[in-house]
Amino acid sequence: LDLFETKGKGLFALLDEEMNVPKGSDKGFLTKVTKQHSGHPNFKGPGVKTTYERESFTVIHYAGEVMYNVASFLEKNRDKMSQDIEDLLDGSSIKYVKKLKPPKSSSGSGKKGRAAANGSLGSKFKNQLGSLMKTLNATEPHFIRCVKPNDDKKGGIFESSMILDQLRYAGLLEVCRIRQIGYPVRKAFKEFYRRYLPLAQKGKDAKTLCGYLV
Repeated sequence: LDLFETKGKGLFALLDEEMNVPKGSDKGFLTKVTKQHSGHPNFKGPGVKTTYERESFTVIHYAGEVMYNVASFLEKNRDKMSQDIEDLLDGSSIKYVKKLKPPKSSSGSGKKGRAAANGSLGSKFKNQLGSLMKTLNATEPHFIRCVKPNDDKKGGIFESSMILDQLRYAGLLEVCRIRQIGYPVRKAFKEFYRRYLPLAQKGKDAKTLCGYLV
């Protein structure tokens, strides 16, 4: 997460910065990212074999490596509506349809540049992720993990390689491995003592009780 979110140096921050410089480009963004994070354990710079690799960087995520090609990164980050759609909304005779067009974001340097950065796709994603984490940390969520069995969208067909990839990238195999090793959650002595005391009435305290159980 620090690779993406570090203030002023993370991938999102560097992307917004390059978007607001006068001659910002996708290549310039790639150069800055490579220079800033070349020593990061979860970052790999551009490859050399193909044009695609030379215009890409790799992030080593929890479940595996993902290569990101920087082509059109800046344009996508601006999150700008297509000109054809803007013209269509402007030309509508229906007031409600005209109001659907979002206000134009400021561009340039200084306060205007910061305003543009705050409206970028990367910044929106970062803010949404922060809001999601705040909500999750304040709750005790339970998830139902859905697995796509096949590409044909038909019942009764299970493609093992496809399912295995989803389990691996969702981190479920790692969860099973951790549970096999031992207890993934460390309980407080007080709670442990209250729950398991009936198994060994001789335990005068939590540590003594643990000794009896072992």
